[in-house]
Amino acid sequence: MTRAEESISTSSSSRSKRSAASSRSTRSAEGEPFEKYEMHLEESVSGSLAYSVSRSESVKPSSDEDSESPSNVVCSIHSEESPCPERFAAYKHQILQNHMKKSDSESCASLLVNQLTDFGVDVYLVPFDSHDIFGAVRGVCNAVSDAVPKLAANYRCCLFKDEHDRLFNLVIAGGSSAAGLEWKQVNATFSGTKAVITIVLLSKMFSCFATNYGLNPSIVALILGLVCNEEMSFVSMNTCIHVQGHPSVGAYALMQPTLTDWPKKLVVFMLAIAGASSNSTVKKGITWAGVFFAVFIMSANVGARAWGNMCLTKQKYSGPLYSVIAMIKAFVLGLFFPYFGSRGCEPGGHVALMNTLKSALIVAFVFIASGFWQQFNESILITTQQETPTCSQDYVYIVVGSWYTVSLLASICFYKRIIPEQVKPIPESASREPLLVEDVSSPVGFRVPNFPDYVLDPAHDFKPIQFCSAKCDVAFGVLLALGLGGGIVAW
Repeated sequence: MTRAEESISTSSSSRSKRSAASSRSTRSAEGEPFEKYEMHLEESVSGSLAYSVSRSESVKPSSDEDSESPSNVVCSIHSEESPCPERFAAYKHQILQNHMKKSDSESCASLLVNQLTDFGVDVYLVPFDSHDIFGAVRGVCNAVSDAVPKLAANYRCCLFKDEHDRLFNLVIAGGSSAAGLEWKQVNATFSGTKAVITIVLLSKMFSCFATNYGLNPSIVALILGLVCNEEMSFVSMNTCIHVQGHPSVGAYALMQPTLTDWPKKLVVFMLAIAGASSNSTVKKGITWAGVFFAVFIMSANVGARAWGNMCLTKQKYSGPLYSVIAMIKAFVLGLFFPYFGSRGCEPGGHVALMNTLKSALIVAFVFIASGFWQQFNESILITTQQETPTCSQDYVYIVVGSWYTVSLLASICFYKRIIPEQVKPIPESASREPLLVEDVSSPVGFRVPNFPDYVLDPAHDFKPIQFCSAKCDVAFGVLLALGLGGGIVAW
């Protein structure tokens, strides 16, 4: 067994004007080394294409017999364009299937990996004898997160090799598939314009906190929970994927302790508690906190999508509270570029500019019209039959007007930062016939359809805190049950 089988082997493809072998050694945050395989593409004047794959110099043969063969070249394939091919070329999945039939060969996995590399696929290989398989997969996620989604090829897969030299698609369990489908549905129905409209309308509620009038948190909870459900959902997942750079929902499930959308549930719960409270001071305080967090969540959701559309550099920090820091960054970006989080801005260019202007006009019209709608002002304020709301909206109009001007001018100045969806230059055969299938449960976002799945459950990565032995924990649990249970009964 070579040293390369004890680490994560990474193969990547790139197009270059010159064909030169290059290699480097990478180490993840968990200390797992990476050895990089690169495929280079050379295009001659006559139009012929030549592919070559180079291997890192750190890979050494394990025996003298292996050392006789060149160790710096894995495989090479040369092809020239022919206007009239003599026979139809085989499909990529058929080529892989033919390699899989060679199960009696000891180098079956190597043949498949090399073939995927020739197809322009970045292969991240995790062997069965890895010291820490969860740490290795986390290292893969961190390595992939460095790429800019719209500028990188994203033609990658993460495979697991068992003791019989067989390859499997490595997928993450723990509800990542169901959460990924729900996340896709929310993204499909997300409206950036509706989120911005809700933010500016909720800003009117801040003017009444210093008066004797309270707010109607029950109506706000109903609006946020039903009408703005998509705009309030998955803020942590959105910021980790777009700002932090997690390549998929499966990677998020592996890096985060839970998939529950706690921020949204917390806001709705706070507003529901405020609506049931009879103390006016407590009601206004909890309502203020709930409204503030609602504005924060929707602005962070808009900013996270704007971060992805603008192709900004991913957050490099992955230490404690990195998801909270990513949400704060997305919140700030959402305040300055609130219109870039809309789906209409994804094509970029003049289309993004027109969508920005359209959204800005709608937001201004709704905000101004709400000032003439007395029923709207009365619906969000708690008033009696003899009294009418007298909250001054002067400061609100000043703040919203200033913010509207700054955000719209910033969006107009930087709309060219939004570029259309692009792919990294890859071999022409790879672009004509896509091989990989998008999968939210994969730690890198894609899987090979020919291979079966190897499921990795993040729950198996939890380790007990070693304060004392298991017997000591059992004794402490018994005392806890007797003491607290007896205290509750005596209460």
